[in-house]
Amino acid sequence: MSYGRYRDPKKQAAGRPTPPPKVPSGSQPAQPRSPQQPAPATTDPPTPPRRSHDSDEYTLQTPQEYALREEPVAAPIPISVPPVRQPVITQDPLPDPPSLPFWTGVFSFPFYLQSLGVWMLIAFGLTVGALGLVLCIWCLDQGLTLAFRCFVIPLFLIIAFTCSYASAACMAIIETTADGYDHVDNWPTGDWREWVWTLAYPGTAIVLSLLLGWATNAILPLHPPIPAVAVVFVSFPIFLLSALEAGSPIIPVSMAVLDSLVVAWWGWAMFYIETGAILVIWWTLIFTTQLESLWLTAFVAAPVLAAGLMIYARLLGRLAWYIDHRMSRARDDEDD
Repeated sequence: MSYGRYRDPKKQAAGRPTPPPKVPSGSQPAQPRSPQQPAPATTDPPTPPRRSHDSDEYTLQTPQEYALREEPVAAPIPISVPPVRQPVITQDPLPDPPSLPFWTGVFSFPFYLQSLGVWMLIAFGLTVGALGLVLCIWCLDQGLTLAFRCFVIPLFLIIAFTCSYASAACMAIIETTADGYDHVDNWPTGDWREWVWTLAYPGTAIVLSLLLGWATNAILPLHPPIPAVAVVFVSFPIFLLSALEAGSPIIPVSMAVLDSLVVAWWGWAMFYIETGAILVIWWTLIFTTQLESLWLTAFVAAPVLAAGLMIYARLLGRLAWYIDHRMSRARDDEDD
């Protein structure tokens, strides 16, 4: 605020002092500013310094004024990395050995809750294959050659799928039972082209058994060929167990399996007795139903054959388990 409007210019010209301005009542008189008192601070922005004429026009006189302001560096956020958890491999404890290894959990195995679905799938495939085979035979009897050719290829695919799945399931039953477990969890899954490779083990054993049976029949040409059938029946599990013990289908004979015929003879005897009884029951069922109708035979014998295959694999796994325990006990006795 300026005081110029309270001064009389005439009195200033005559050299007389000018009376102080009248201050309204109730207000403080304004004190004159002394020369030593600094001027009040203003809020006007500071003017930038001028460049001298003799300096370079492209040189900044105050570089710090135009310098980029550095942003404060934020503190790094600590990231807690969780520790890598190593997978824990667990294994089910081995159950107690069965008191009757060739009876307990053998004939009821296809009807376990874990095995029922597998038995139903194998029985369905075998039933469809058997019915298709009867249909093809009927077409040939009726002279329907074109219909026979239409049914052959689908029938072959159904039989190949069923046999490959049954082979993989039986291999799983043998291996799991031989390890001492009662339930089977590693049923075949995935593509059927992966199952078909398991046919090499039973396929090789069947071919070798049939060759021995044919040689026996050539030496003893009897009718019916009971000695040839007996040779096939006895040699097939020996070839199959030998291939599984060696881990290759091209090694059908194993010395450990041959030694077990002497060391674990009781187990082999029980195996042959029970599997022979199953085979007799199945052949009796076929012979009885074929007198009525081939369609009835295919419809009844196929599910029984599926259960018989699973029981056969179960008995072969129990035989392998029994052989392992007997051989271990024999080695312990020799060490003592």
